[in-house]
Amino acid sequence: MHTHASMVKAVNLKQVLPLLVGIGPPRSGTTWVYELLRLHPQCLAPLVKETRFFSDWYERGTEAFLNEFPKPDEASRVLVDISPEYIGHPFVMDRIKETRPDAKIMIFLRNPYERLISMYSFTFMKRLGHVKPRPIEMLRIPEVLEELTELSIIAGTCEKYVREFGRENVHFFNFE
Repeated sequence: MHTHASMVKAVNLKQVLPLLVGIGPPRSGTTWVYELLRLHPQCLAPLVKETRFFSDWYERGTEAFLNEFPKPDEASRVLVDISPEYIGHPFVMDRIKETRPDAKIMIFLRNPYERLISMYSFTFMKRLGHVKPRPIEMLRIPEVLEELTELSIIAGTCEKYVREFGRENVHFFNFE
């Protein structure tokens, strides 16, 4: 059994529980899966969904990463780290591979149009309250169209993860 102290004192993540990393564009189901796994007794998920360790906090080291997790118990079998930010970050895959070459990767997919509608509703309803312009109007905003396009064309990223971690370690989830 891994204690929280032994996890945090680990020199690298290879000395602790196996790692399950979830990546995918925003509005592709990452929060829903995080909540399900967080409640599973064998999964040890961080207290906050997006640690952003492999994208923003890698230089802080694994001790800082492991401090994001609650104390493991006898049932804990896998560390879970899910962040939509990981899908577009240029160094995340290499950092995961360097840290935990045996990591299991979950890639979340969703129809780009459905993602647009969801992102649109989430963003505009949050900002504007009850005002809800039509989704097609969102496509007229160059920044929105560019971000949507970049985050929706992820076939190349998927191929890279399969090549680096092996098809048996990369699992695809279609949020529909």
